Amino acid sequence: MLRRENPVRTGELDPVLSSLFRVVDGVRMVAAHMLDLYERPLFHDSLVTAADITAHAEAFGMYQSEHGVCAGPQAMIDELLAALFDGKSVESDWQCPWTAEIPAAIDYALLGRQLTAVTSTLGVRMGLAYARIHEALSRTALDGLAGRLREAIALDFELLVPSRAHLPAQRDFSERHCFHDMFDQARMAMGGPASFADVMSPPSDLLGPRASVALGNLFASICEPSRAGLLREIAGYVVDYLRFERNALRAVAAVQREINDLLGRPQPRSPLGTVHLASAHKLRQGTHAAARYLIDTLREVLGVEIVNRSDSTIAGHRGVSIALE
Repeated sequence: MLRRENPVRTGELDPVLSSLFRVVDGVRMVAAHMLDLYERPLFHDSLVTAADITAHAEAFGMYQSEHGVCAGPQAMIDELLAALFDGKSVESDWQCPWTAEIPAAIDYALLGRQLTAVTSTLGVRMGLAYARIHEALSRTALDGLAGRLREAIALDFELLVPSRAHLPAQRDFSERHCFHDMFDQARMAMGGPASFADVMSPPSDLLGPRASVALGNLFASICEPSRAGLLREIAGYVVDYLRFERNALRAVAAVQREINDLLGRPQPRSPLGTVHLASAHKLRQGTHAAARYLIDTLREVLGVEIVNRSDSTIAGHRGVSIALE
């Protein structure tokens, strides 16, 4: 449907294939949730059964959401899982017209898993930034601009609770195990040499101490003099996140280039940046993965506009812009 040449138009996708995609994607979502629980650690090579999948979905209320409930009878769910996990044959005379394209579809899925690993780790790192800023702003009573920032950050911090990105143990497990394994296993399946650790580790000279000082001075210049030290501390946490984000944008762009090549689509003319990440966060509103984009909150409260791209980071306030290096 997304390829450039001979795409399947809206309404032309075989209804059996469309339904199969949706139910198998439900199994994928349950399995992904199972892999991302630090209290009950599972890994890519952990053995699970069909019964484990249904038990987990029941225990965590995954058959229902804010938008509806799963309409599939349990017998049909069990039949699907028996086919997927145990290889039980399904009586059907349906013939898939796109059998020859399955290898390309698998490559597309594996590239998608790599993108998910990178962007989800960005969410983990943003959770760390929120936790640090929230703690710093909670140490003492605040009013004025700093007080408004504390109120906004507190509201944003609450949005992290459903995804558990506010928990240090969860953040550590998600990044070091769940998303690390997700990326490496998908990359290995495609014969790629790059590892998650190599891809996600920012260069040592990217947004170093000078960037923290520059953004700290900007933050301090727009707040009450008595809060200058606090705002400089917060700027340091923001730069730590921006460093990771800027490097991750490069990783996202690299995987996206592979996806575009696979689909025969042209490469984008402009680099990925904060505007694209902000849009992604807005699309998640109303879901358990909803979270406010930290850069949006800083703009709305402090009036500081930060544009982070794979090749540059610019911070501006009232017409004055500085390049963070």
